[in-house]
Amino acid sequence: MTSAPQAAAAPRAITTGALARAAGRYLLSCALLGLAALGTHALAAPLTLRTAAQEGVAAKFSPGTPARPGFCIELFRRIERADPELRISGDKRIIPLRRIELMLAAGELDVFCGLLRTPKRLESLVFLDEPLFPIQHRIVVRRDDPVDVQDFAAIVALGQDNLVMTTQGTAYVPLLRSHNITVDDSMIRLDLVLDKLLAQRGRFFYQSDMNLDALLNGNPKADQVRWLPAVFHREDQFMVLGPHVSPQTRERLERVLARLSRSGELKRLYERYRPRASGVMASGPARKS
Repeated sequence: MTSAPQAAAAPRAITTGALARAAGRYLLSCALLGLAALGTHALAAPLTLRTAAQEGVAAKFSPGTPARPGFCIELFRRIERADPELRISGDKRIIPLRRIELMLAAGELDVFCGLLRTPKRLESLVFLDEPLFPIQHRIVVRRDDPVDVQDFAAIVALGQDNLVMTTQGTAYVPLLRSHNITVDDSMIRLDLVLDKLLAQRGRFFYQSDMNLDALLNGNPKADQVRWLPAVFHREDQFMVLGPHVSPQTRERLERVLARLSRSGELKRLYERYRPRASGVMASGPARKS
């Protein structure tokens, strides 16, 4: 008489256990799906690279001028559009070039736009392969100065009256000194070098054609100086990374820049900023001279 209730209880125990196991499997599946979703979100999160704006070079960085913010700031936005999962931040923070190089080498910045390739920089920075734009090394002098030099040797031949001024921390300084030219690189900003030139505290203002053109275009002091016709050197500017940046990120940026170059986007961007008042136009990849 007692066996019937016991027999009836067994199926209920099995059913309860099965339900418990099924519930456990369901909860585990939900947890795994949640983790997978989090993992997918993490993989899809944009990669952010830190940069800075170089002080005193409006042709490359002019964050306070939205309609014409500079070649490099516009290039950063084009890179982000070409690779929507990539962000470049910090291009409104203005820093002197020498400090930017130190911050890249120390891992405080990840990427920078618009450096000339030099042996010293190659020791601590990683240069991407794609040239960004060509530059010419040019000189402006006071309009009332009759001097006309065609090469570095002619500057040296002037003796003590050959002081060349350029901006601090640039690749122009070691190049000029390698030709035994006396250099004043005490100024960070281009406009301050121009003021020193007009105050007769130096005879030559040596800089890239792009930077000089941006400085003098619309400048009320422009009619007080003139361009010398000679081109002293030609080369390209590049994008650089800090040595801590991963090879995968480097390859990613290389692909984006190559795509922008093939599409003509880099050339069109350069056309917006290329110098137009220097008398000699740069076009295409530079040939060193």
